[in-house]
Amino acid sequence: MQHPKIKIIGHPDNGYYPVNYEKLVLAAKEYHVLLELNNSSLNPLSSRLNSYENIKTMLKLCQKYQVDLIIDSDAHIADDVGNHKYVHELLDNLNFPEELIVNTSVDKFKKYIK
Repeated sequence: MQHPKIKIIGHPDNGYYPVNYEKLVLAAKEYHVLLELNNSSLNPLSSRLNSYENIKTMLKLCQKYQVDLIIDSDAHIADDVGNHKYVHELLDNLNFPEELIVNTSVDKFKKYIK
């Protein structure tokens, strides 16, 4: 994350790779790096281990420390491009603040891709 060209950490939720989520979220804040939240990881048919619980943990920490994230569909088939169904369900259930999601506006997103 310290490298200036790193702007997003993708798939931080896969339980096959142990992650200390508090350290991850705090480092993302320190280095102004986005954490990805993708719909495919939350799909009940996903092959990732413990993604739902890992994402919930990450989201709660992002909210606690006011760390921005980016959402995407991570579509593996054309029909899923732009599908954020599972992401929005979880965000709504956790009352996650929209202001911490950078791709809800072009201006918010542009500050991360300079």
